[in-house]
Amino acid sequence: MNIQSGARQLFTGLLLAAIVIGTILGSVVLSLNEGGIAALPIVSPIPTITLAPPDTLTPTPSFTPRSPFETPGAAASGTITPTHTPTATICPIPAGWQRYTVSVFDTIEDIARRHGITVAMVMQGNCLPAAILSFGQTIFVPSTAPTPTPPPCSPPLGWPVYIVRPGDTLLGIAERYGLSVWTLMRANCLSGTSIYVGQPLRVPYYQQP
Repeated sequence: MNIQSGARQLFTGLLLAAIVIGTILGSVVLSLNEGGIAALPIVSPIPTITLAPPDTLTPTPSFTPRSPFETPGAAASGTITPTHTPTATICPIPAGWQRYTVSVFDTIEDIARRHGITVAMVMQGNCLPAAILSFGQTIFVPSTAPTPTPPPCSPPLGWPVYIVRPGDTLLGIAERYGLSVWTLMRANCLSGTSIYVGQPLRVPYYQQP
């Protein structure tokens, strides 16, 4: 009985304490509002800034201007004209060639002939687009005229071989076959008139010794 009475008194005390505390808090809030204390401002959230991607640059095409003679009302041409940067062509100088200045009477044929080369070689060595030279033009030519190469020596077709015998001379053999000494020398690639016994020579026909 005493326990129940004590519990009831404790509960009643707690309830009264809660009522008192609530009354005090309500009075404090009411006095604050009446005293003109401004309420704390509400801080708005910082807006998020989204950066848009940069615009893609679109090249502006260049249009070919219309001709003044174009038919009125015709549509303008929309063809894009590309521009090309010319590339310089480097012409290599052939080895052993020297600088030459074209004189007023020079022609490319004369220059080629004097230096023992062909017109095509002059054009190729100087990267010339045409076989035309102008007075005062600088070109390159061989430093020295090459020694002409003698044609290959070969006896006439069908000439038999004659063996030089004792007492033979080149003049005697030539007269025997009705030839000049020069013709016999050229047919046998001889640089002189000296011959020796047993030497083979080409002659126009075979003759019994």
